[in-house]
Formats: sequence, structure tokens, C-alpha cells
Amino acid sequence: MKRASILVLLLALLSAAALTGTSIAVQWKGSSVTVEAEALAGDPAAAEGLELSLPVYCQNAMLWELTVPAAQPRDTDSRFGFSSFGLRNAQFNLLNLASPYPVVRSVAGTPDTLKIEIPLGSSSYWEEAVQLVSDETPAGEERTRQIHLAEVYDAWPMRVYLEGNGIWNQPVGQTFADYFSIPIPQDYQVKITVIKNERGKETGIYIENDPQCSLECTVDTVEIDDAILFLLKVRYFSWESYQEFSADGSAIPGGWGIYRLTTNEDKTEGSLETLFSLPEGSMAQQFWASEDGSTLFLLTVEEGVLRLRIFDRNMALLDTQDLMPAGEEAPFYDLLQGEDFFMAVVADKDRFRFTVVEGQDGAWTAAFSAHTLTQEQSGYSFYSKDGYGANLLGVDYAQDRLAVCATNHDLEPGFYLSVYDQEGLAYLGLYTTSLHPKALVPLRTDLGMEFGETPFDTLSPSIRWQGGTEKGGTS
Repeated sequence: MKRASILVLLLALLSAAALTGTSIAVQWKGSSVTVEAEALAGDPAAAEGLELSLPVYCQNAMLWELTVPAAQPRDTDSRFGFSSFGLRNAQFNLLNLASPYPVVRSVAGTPDTLKIEIPLGSSSYWEEAVQLVSDETPAGEERTRQIHLAEVYDAWPMRVYLEGNGIWNQPVGQTFADYFSIPIPQDYQVKITVIKNERGKETGIYIENDPQCSLECTVDTVEIDDAILFLLKVRYFSWESYQEFSADGSAIPGGWGIYRLTTNEDKTEGSLETLFSLPEGSMAQQFWASEDGSTLFLLTVEEGVLRLRIFDRNMALLDTQDLMPAGEEAPFYDLLQGEDFFMAVVADKDRFRFTVVEGQDGAWTAAFSAHTLTQEQSGYSFYSKDGYGANLLGVDYAQDRLAVCATNHDLEPGFYLSVYDQEGLAYLGLYTTSLHPKALVPLRTDLGMEFGETPFDTLSPSIRWQGGTEKGGTS
């Protein structure tokens, strides 16, 4: 036992020494960081005027801020900071990371303002169904039974969380459950297991959801004055047909659409109304507001296209535009929003397709559409919103050019950059830095162990077109 403890301690010391040595080797580079680019496709001149700001962090002690002119990467400017107390604890105050670069944000995901859940695995919401199995379970035994929920319940239960309230469910939750009466499919079944001890007391209750069909409930919200506008999406996904379809919304006043929630001051009570009803067969994808809140947007897939509807703050319809083909073979993938543009993306079989919509003088119009086949065939995927493969670092649009910067584990802190215009892919470049782990010699110990790669992490990178245009922001 003592020998094992000594070995563990020795390995820990060797590991610490190796990482310290690597840290010293990286720190020795200081601010002398160089960046080189390899053109994989197109002309680097297409990136003229594009600048990237990349904060690179390493081992909770070192931080570089690289300013990279995309067309002349050898002119990269770098600043370096070091703190033995840990940069994360110091909140990176060693460097002034305030930057004029616009931040591109994904508008996907459930905001904290309003959360709506259908509690599939919670036994407290399925007491009647559990009781059916419990009644059949003798003391000291275990019983499992398949239950068709539609035979026990009329609609899905809901629990609701409002920011500023801090509690789930009642009484606002009941308001939602009454308004959104969503029937449970007749063939949806769960497996319920009940275990009882010798005295007949339930000691275990387990609920397994239907393995043939998964259920997803998400909400997009926009706060307008004293109300919350929201899009509720309740979808099923069949693992047999690999198809997604909406839940039955026929019992909802006005059907599926955009709703308004108005609450009292402490957000314990509220009222609901439908502001816009989706056409039959439409699948809502995203609902959001422009950065100044003056314009609201709704993306749907209907009639084989990705359709954009534009509203004012009062939900009066201003315009409808068809952006690109979309549907089962090309499902909606992601939406990215900048200062005065956004990019809608669908995932085709072997490529992504996207449309850039820009705002100018209060009007929003499609600037251009393109696909990423050439880039995908080059082995550098456009990006991945799920964190697999290519991780998105930054996007900016100006002067009819869209720049997308991404990286992956093997490249970081390097990256690759693609520039698209109305003709398609204008430039694809691979950028490497002298900080890359492969530039360091792995530290080998006498025990044969190797400590090679230094963990780099790119923090909040940003990217923008220079030149003082209103589209891309001022330099």
C-alpha cells in the first residue's frame, strides 16, 4: 500500500514538473507569436480588410491577444500576459480585452426568461399511471408494465419557470397547462416499474420513456415592454422513420404560433393569448428580435422552403420572404445574428446551405445564398453548433462578403477562415500560429511517459471587416 502511494505521488510530481516545463517553454515565446496562412482554395485577396481578434489562454496562467489581418497574417500583433495566481481568478484583467468587434451570437436555445418543460421522467406527474402498476405489485415484489399514457391522461402536463418568480408550476403553470392542451399520441407508451418492500411500501419507482419516439419541448422568447412574446415548439422524433413532426396543437386557441404572456408584478399569475397563428403544415424553427428590439423575425419550414416573416414590435406582419429550399432532406440547422445581419443555415446531404439577410435603413432583405460543398470537400467543415468537428469562432458580413472563422482540437490555437460572396467560396485559408502544441518538443521522462500537448483554449474571439462601413462597423 505504501509503495503504491509513493508511486502515485511520484507520478503526480512528474506530471506537475512536465506541465511546468511546458509552461515555461510556451511562456518563453512571450509576445513573439507569428501566424502563417496557407491558401486551400480561392484568392487570399478576398479576405482583404478582414481582421481577427483572438484571445488565447493556456494553463490558467498565460494569455495572448492576437490581432490578425487575414490577408497579411505575418503582420499579426500579439500581446502577452502572465499571472501565477491564475488568469481565470483574476478575470483576465492583465490585458485590456475590450474590443470594438461585434459579437455574433447564436439565437438557438431556451432563454432563462421563460422555461417550459414536459416532465416525462418525473413520477410525481404520472401518479395515476404509477398507481395502476402499484396496485398490481404485491408486497416484497417488483412489477413492470407498459402503459399507454393516452388511456390515463387527456394531455401532456407542463411545468413553467418564470425569471423573477423563482418557482415552477403553480399558479402560472396551470394557466399554461389549460391554454396548451396538447393531447398525448395514442401509441405513446412508457414502461413503469414499481418495487415494494415486505410491508408493501413503495421503495422504488422507475419510468422509461417510449424508445420508439422522443419528445422535445423548447421555447424562444422576446421581451416587449411588460410582456413576454414566445414561440413554443413541441416536437416528436421517430426513431423508426427518423422524421420529426409537430405535436397536435388543434386544442390551442389559434393553434401553434406566437403567444403573449402578461403577468402580475410578482409573476405568480398571468394570462395568455395567441398573436400569430402558423399556417397548416408549417414547422416553426426560430423566433427572435433584432438587436435594437424594433423588429421581430420568425423562421418556418413550409411548402418546401425556409420562410422568413418580419414583424414590428406589435406583431404586425411587415414582410414575408422565401430564403432557400428546406425540408426533410435539408433540415434547418442554425441561425447566427450579428449587428445588422443574420445567417440562416440548413444542412443538406453533403454540404450546408445558407442565406445572409442584412438590415439597411430599417429594411431586411436577403443579400445572397451559397453552399459549402467546396469547403466540405477540402476537409474543413463549415462549423458545428454541437461542438463536434469544427467549432465556430466568429462570423461577420460586410460589402457582400461573409467571413466565417472556425477551429478544431487539432488546430487550436490555429484556425481556418472561409470567405463567401455572391459567387460562392472566394477564399479558404488555414492559419497556424507558433503557439501550436506541435511546435513544442514533448517532454519525456525516464519512466517512458510523454507529456506533449499544451492545452490551449481560444476564449471569446471576434472577427470583423474593417473599412468604416456601416455594415461591418467602424474600425
